[in-house]
Amino acid sequence: MKKTLIYTNAVLTIIAAALTIIVLQNLEIIPKAHAASPTLLPLNEKGELPVRVVNPSNEVTVTNMVKVNIEEVDGSSVWGKVPVVIKP
Repeated sequence: MKKTLIYTNAVLTIIAAALTIIVLQNLEIIPKAHAASPTLLPLNEKGELPVRVVNPSNEVTVTNMVKVNIEEVDGSSVWGKVPVVIKP
């Protein structure tokens, strides 16, 4: 009789634990994060993206540098440094 009671308690404990896990999975205690879709910027007729850096002194210093992450140029992956032409 005692073994039956231990077996029944073990099975009920497993069922209770499984039900608790199911309930906790369905509760959204921490809301899910969703990424926004990427925004494509319009290019001009030459296929360039014009950028205007506003700086009254026309000097680029360490404090006002803009970090740019270029992944592709003309469909090819970019590794290392990319030459940049700065037009006045």
